[in-house]
Amino acid sequence: MPQAVRPIIAAADHDPLFDEDVAYAETLQAAGVTATLVRYEGMIHEFFKMSGFVPDVAKALGDALGA
Repeated sequence: MPQAVRPIIAAADHDPLFDEDVAYAETLQAAGVTATLVRYEGMIHEFFKMSGFVPDVAKALGDALGA
């Protein structure tokens, strides 16, 4: 099957769903999908919504847009 999208999984290390992010990335990779897991230290769940308050979110947004 051709790959149209290369997923990036943005995992905040203080997110209660962090382990699920890692497991999802591993599952995709085991299935042959070129998935990238990026861990954002110091971030919490839904940190992408905080770009107006947390300057480090700009890097995460840039990573996602460049994927």
